[in-house]
Amino acid sequence: MHTLYLYTILALFWATLTTTTETTHRTPLQVTFLPPTTNNTPIIVDTFAHPDRNNLGSWHGALEDLYVTQGGNYIELNASDADQTYHSQLSSTTCFDLTPYTTWILHIVYSGPPTFSISMHQNNPSCNPSLSPYPETSDSVEASRYTAKPHWHHWRPKKQKKKDLYIPLSHFTIDHSRVLSISLGNFYPPYTRPIKVHKVELIPTLPRGVKVPKKQPTGELRLRCTRPGSFAFGIDDGIPSLADEVREILESEGVLVTFFVVGAPLRDNKTGFADFYKKMVEGGHQIALHSDGHSK
Repeated sequence: MHTLYLYTILALFWATLTTTTETTHRTPLQVTFLPPTTNNTPIIVDTFAHPDRNNLGSWHGALEDLYVTQGGNYIELNASDADQTYHSQLSSTTCFDLTPYTTWILHIVYSGPPTFSISMHQNNPSCNPSLSPYPETSDSVEASRYTAKPHWHHWRPKKQKKKDLYIPLSHFTIDHSRVLSISLGNFYPPYTRPIKVHKVELIPTLPRGVKVPKKQPTGELRLRCTRPGSFAFGIDDGIPSLADEVREILESEGVLVTFFVVGAPLRDNKTGFADFYKKMVEGGHQIALHSDGHSK
């Protein structure tokens, strides 16, 4: 049995102990790797040898109808939509504590175009998959920015060339004591070439000669209200002739909302949406982008 799989089983048992140890600061629903951070052995998360679970014994798989082909120690992703994702969970039912490893590096080996993002997902405060939101939030970085430039002696024929992604864990702005999964998603066109993923692992240091870009600022993804006792009111735009009626209702009730706006109608002067939303912003409402063409 794989050593890291044994580590994960031991970690789940260790987290349930109530005796006074160095892990008592974690809740019973938080686990981490047992090897000390001084151990320089890479932590293998996924080599895609099994269709349903990764090297940690946790679930991995696709969402939003992402087409996946299982190969020998790799997966091939044939994306057709930005909402599609492939997740590899660190723990299926708990919060995984990566705080001892915040100086480590996420290393992903892949081949194909860098037309995707890598995300790290944060579990909810209860570490409970039955409660919403699940996950609570996530942060993403672009594959194209973190793909290492190969040295001259590493060049291979284009069809065979593997690429290396090196992302400092500190570049994911989430609560690292409640990590849920690592995912590939936010795929963007052209969707003409598949992406093969060969390995996901955590390593203690960057290889010699490899440089990573500076962390770009990212917005905070909120999947629940942060104001106690409140809820979010969102409205998708729709029939232009009803826009003024919606405005009158909101004004009469004294309610502020977030309008999820489709981009294409904004560019169509016949709809009048551009002027309508300018007035809504002036009135204190918020505007969020739904999509450009509302394809689904």
